[in-house]
Amino acid sequence: MIVSVIGLGAFGRWLTRQFHARGFQVKGFDIDPGKIEELRSSGINGYSSLREAIEDSDIILVAVPINRVSSVLEEVSKHLARGVVIDVSSLKKPVYSIMKSFPENLKPVCIHPLFGPTASGFKNEKVALIPVRDSLEERRIVENLMPGVEIIEVTVDEHDDAMVYILSLTHLLSIAITNILKEVKDGKIIEELSGASFKHMCRMLNATLTESPDTFTSILYYNSGTKQLSLNLLRQFNEITQTISREDYTNLRKMVEEKLGIYSKLDFVRKIASS
Repeated sequence: MIVSVIGLGAFGRWLTRQFHARGFQVKGFDIDPGKIEELRSSGINGYSSLREAIEDSDIILVAVPINRVSSVLEEVSKHLARGVVIDVSSLKKPVYSIMKSFPENLKPVCIHPLFGPTASGFKNEKVALIPVRDSLEERRIVENLMPGVEIIEVTVDEHDDAMVYILSLTHLLSIAITNILKEVKDGKIIEELSGASFKHMCRMLNATLTESPDTFTSILYYNSGTKQLSLNLLRQFNEITQTISREDYTNLRKMVEEKLGIYSKLDFVRKIASS
């Protein structure tokens, strides 16, 4: 089987290594010559021409930033006579209609791998599947390509609505927290005194702020729910600021009790935290 990976960012390169290790004939494409050379140095074919990269391929997996994925999918569909085209972007509304309109000779598969290039492999990792034409066939394709993954089937609306909280919220908070942490004068003492909660926050920052600028920006820009989320965050912080500024311990404690009561009812949050 010939698998072409379009986009050799951190996740694209990770995918090429995984597929190569499974014995597939792998072809990689990127607009960055340095990434092509890096791929070739690992014994995998790298191409600077998209047409050459997808020629004769059975599966084309598109792993480019969200702001480029639509144009790449359209370009691939023009030059590919047959085969499977897989999109792995983290938002689906920008690309779903394009994949729906693919010609019959192309099989679209719309997935969001819920893991990154630090994973040891596919086994026990989660993949969101957004069915385009035939959910059973699309599921089989993913299972054959990524053996051992847990597939979670959702609609395009369910997926992107969830990403408002899973991605947009964490990314917005990361920007704000980073701007605050730049004021720290002695990072060493913070490191020495940090406890579990601060370390978890730093892990969130590391997970989001090591992404490429295009990936980070696209997560915020292309999800229509991000604007409302940011306004909601502003209202929440304004409420906290106003309560603290009153210097009234009783009112502050009342607000804290209210938020703790809300948290006590969020069963899904506690389940995620303990998983």
